[in-house]
Amino acid sequence: MLFYFLLKRLGFQVFMTGARLGQDPASGQAFTGWRHSVIIVTLSNAAGASAQYLVDVGFGGDGPVLPLALVAENIMPNLGTQETRLTYGAIEGLSSTSTDLQPRLWSYWTRNSSAHSWRRQFCFSLLEFTLEDFKVMSYFASTHKESIQTKKLMVVKFLSDLRTSEKKRVTAQLERSDSGVEVDSYETGFASWEDRKQRRRRHRGCQITGKLILVDDTLKINEGGRTRTLQVCATEEERLAVLRDEFGITVQESEKRSITGSPIELPSECASASDDDDEQEERTAASPSRQAPVLERQMRAAVADVKSSMDSLDAGKITPARRSQPGGST
Repeated sequence: MLFYFLLKRLGFQVFMTGARLGQDPASGQAFTGWRHSVIIVTLSNAAGASAQYLVDVGFGGDGPVLPLALVAENIMPNLGTQETRLTYGAIEGLSSTSTDLQPRLWSYWTRNSSAHSWRRQFCFSLLEFTLEDFKVMSYFASTHKESIQTKKLMVVKFLSDLRTSEKKRVTAQLERSDSGVEVDSYETGFASWEDRKQRRRRHRGCQITGKLILVDDTLKINEGGRTRTLQVCATEEERLAVLRDEFGITVQESEKRSITGSPIELPSECASASDDDDEQEERTAASPSRQAPVLERQMRAAVADVKSSMDSLDAGKITPARRSQPGGST
């Protein structure tokens, strides 16, 4: 959604539409309902000819790393050995499949290499969806027990060769700075106009070479088709640090509370420390110094209750039949 507004602000001819996610055939259903959104961008040349492209930056690890022209059966390389293609036609599993009433839909497919079989990830039409449509979709995704978003935490960040080279350059700069070697204005982050133009030229040729994946408590990296685990988070604090340091996502205090009680919540360091202190708390709770304030608060509360009951009695709010009897309770 944010990328859609960015493209629109930059002046692109763009609209959004919904997508049905493909499912395992063993489930008995070919697709889910409308649970995903994609962007359609129309580009025109000077001669007036135009072409439409699928742009999807939110599907996850199997999403397209480049815009895909709406051309059927055009196989395109994706990340590593993965390939993508689009098809256009009727969708099986619907009542109108065998009739001319069913509108034709586009489908996005992936396969991990030419030796693997194709898997349909989602299908979509060119019917523009409104923000009201997405409100309904978002409500289901964020609240329904069948929605994967309520059962798993998933974050994906694509990595480029430019990011790798820039990281190596910054590391080298820090090492030089630590050793007392003077660095220029570009290296310290205060780049001149000419330096900025050089950086933009490097960006034009960057390639997507990998992806960082956080699923629940596990951070993994995929480079060239090989996936390895980088870290397993034991606490919420560790996961929040991963989101901040690896994905650039800073979670606000009010947002941190939203995960409380959900299936994907991790133990808190504070809770762990509290558990460790339980035994000490139990030992000190019986001491006179700890009991005195508690007894004092209980006595004050009891006195306040009695005073409140007496005031109500004096005001006639309690009938004689409900007054306290000797040895009884109010």
